[in-house]
Amino acid sequence: MQIRLACGVLVLAGLAAPVRAEECAPAQLLATLPLKDAEPESNIRTVPVSLNGATRQMVLDTGGAVTQLSRDTIEELKLPTLPSSATIYDINGRISRRFALVKELGFGHLRRDNAALMVWPEPTRPYAGELAQDLLQPYDVDVDFRRGQLKMFAKGGKGQCAGPPGWTPAARTAMHNKGWHLHIP
Repeated sequence: MQIRLACGVLVLAGLAAPVRAEECAPAQLLATLPLKDAEPESNIRTVPVSLNGATRQMVLDTGGAVTQLSRDTIEELKLPTLPSSATIYDINGRISRRFALVKELGFGHLRRDNAALMVWPEPTRPYAGELAQDLLQPYDVDVDFRRGQLKMFAKGGKGQCAGPPGWTPAARTAMHNKGWHLHIP
């Protein structure tokens, strides 16, 4: 009798688990961007970004704190620059205290109007800039190297499952922002 009762409880527990899993809505996919190799045999990936309607490749910099535009891109697109209260440094100690104003910044279907993007301190770069944490942080970001895709999902809200499909607790790693650097445990 006790064995049957225990088996019955296990069966009921097994049936109850899927019901709880279905109570949350799947994460909402907001944008999918193709990842491109920046250079042959490089681990650097770029993504297409729209700057006032002009598509340019920007480095996907998940460790970078601030999205930046190259001076070449700023000049080419005739973007206005203004003094900034922020200061950024590159790894060689070069400094930038200016930002460029982009009337419409887009990546995938996502848009941001009047984006103030810091000017890259290095005088010339082969890419339009770096897409960094300040613009990625509002989303759950899935970088799929095998498929060559960057997917951005709405962060989980009330009643929404934690993370995009396939992000099981075993496969998901929480990243923490510490001083504008992502730390992955």
